[in-house]
Parts: sequence; C-alpha cells; structure tokens
Amino acid sequence: MSAKNIIIHLPSDLNKKIEEYMKEAGKSQSEIIEEALQNYFEKKEIERWEKGFELASQDKQYIQFCQELGNDDGGIA
Repeated sequence: MSAKNIIIHLPSDLNKKIEEYMKEAGKSQSEIIEEALQNYFEKKEIERWEKGFELASQDKQYIQFCQELGNDDGGIA
C-alpha cells in the first residue's frame, strides 16, 4: 500500500487524547488517525445508504415495484 505524508493541525485537546490513546493502545499516531478516518468514511457511507433507502421508501414507483415482488411493506426483503 502506498502512503502519502500530510501535515494536519489539531486542537491541543484532541492531540492530547490521541497521545493518551497511543499509550493505552500501543498504536502510532498514524495508525490511530488512519483508523479514525476509516471509521468516519464507513459511517458516512452507511449514512448515504440510509438516506437513499429513505428516499426510495417514499417513492411511489419503488413501493409499487416492491409490492409487485411480494414485499408488501415497501422495504427491501
């Protein structure tokens, strides 16, 4: 996996939390930030899917399609 160095500026209190967690978890600063970013983007992806489902579940054509497939509640089976 290729990597790129970046410079970020963090508030002192957040940096202190990272340093505390580094000691507790035995991880590097890079590992902690990478893990946090991965979790953030996974959460955002789930939010996009949930929003898409919410919009689809309000769409009359989608609900009719689901009913035609035998899923009467308009949700994904």
